[in-house]
Amino acid sequence: MFKQKLDFKEFLDLSKKNYSLKITNHAHEYPRLSDIVMDSNIQTNRIVSDIKLLRGASMNPKIIVTSDVDFALECQRCLASVNWNESLNIDCEIIDDDESSLSNETHINRITVNEEGISIAKIIEDEILSIIPMSIMHKSIELCENNDTLSLFLSINEKKESLDKKKRPFSELSKILKKDKK
Repeated sequence: MFKQKLDFKEFLDLSKKNYSLKITNHAHEYPRLSDIVMDSNIQTNRIVSDIKLLRGASMNPKIIVTSDVDFALECQRCLASVNWNESLNIDCEIIDDDESSLSNETHINRITVNEEGISIAKIIEDEILSIIPMSIMHKSIELCENNDTLSLFLSINEKKESLDKKKRPFSELSKILKKDKK
């Protein structure tokens, strides 16, 4: 049920029963998420979701998903693993494709389902992809594991500092004047 495509009628039937499901999935089970995560470790790359299908205010099916995401992503600075944890909350109404064309209202929290249907897993995967940072890095450069990258970065900074000193020939004068006043 979680991965299969459900049409609007199936969502409607499940919401009448106040369907609830708690599921733990792993990133390698999703085609687009498996390309992003660092390794296929089951303990680190997992998604724990609590899914509820209810009736919304307009009597359409409503899906409420609360997920805890725990991934090992690749640091863009040193290419080592970075633990990334996030909570995901989805609260939206499911609308039939025929009904949405009749209504000119625009609502952000609606998902339109056509005759092909949509899977709950696809909704969750899309939302997770939207909250992953574009370039994830360790919080500080000292945490990076690849020392070659770190030393390269530090050597570039040292060269830059020496160039800055060459551009300011009187920068040392202020230090000398401060010593004389003491």
